[in-house]
Amino acid sequence: MSNVKDAICRETLPQPFLMVAPAGGLRNPKPIFTQDNHRDESRYSPLKRGTNARITLKWPNDILADERKLAGILLEAANGPTPALAIGIGVNLAYHPDGTEFPAISLAGLGAYVPSRDDALAALATAFVKWYDIWRGQGFAAIREAWLARASGLGARIRARLATEERSGTFEGIDENGALLLNEGFGRATALPAADIFFR
Repeated sequence: MSNVKDAICRETLPQPFLMVAPAGGLRNPKPIFTQDNHRDESRYSPLKRGTNARITLKWPNDILADERKLAGILLEAANGPTPALAIGIGVNLAYHPDGTEFPAISLAGLGAYVPSRDDALAALATAFVKWYDIWRGQGFAAIREAWLARASGLGARIRARLATEERSGTFEGIDENGALLLNEGFGRATALPAADIFFR
């Protein structure tokens, strides 16, 4: 790992978290998406450089730029004597796939500034610690409020693809546990803890 990654692992991230990179470095670390940051904005706010793309959040785990997938997050939990949570974050920095079911884009495709992998990782660590501290100090309610302020498709009709069926209705938000609230016209919204959603 580079000195930058070592410093982040050792000094910046909270103790419950550990970042590990292969010998070649992280392929797709997440660039910064915070509204404010104590670091140099010219270096750590790539989306403010060269693009006016609208950045929103797609439930449950994607970041969109003008309604195209720019980044995604995947969680894996491990139970046992010492429970752990692995957080995988992938971002399209210089390239993005074509022909995907949900359209994708990259920073380069947006015409935005493309940071180096180390700068992207440093930005991710800064943003991660900020929101981790908010969660620890204020609970999920503060995270939920911030997420809803950036939500894509809120109040619109969506399709929710579950393991064995597909349902449609109005996206009314997320509940206190983070589940999607889908109003199918039956008088009250149904909470869906997991699904793939589509806006068309």
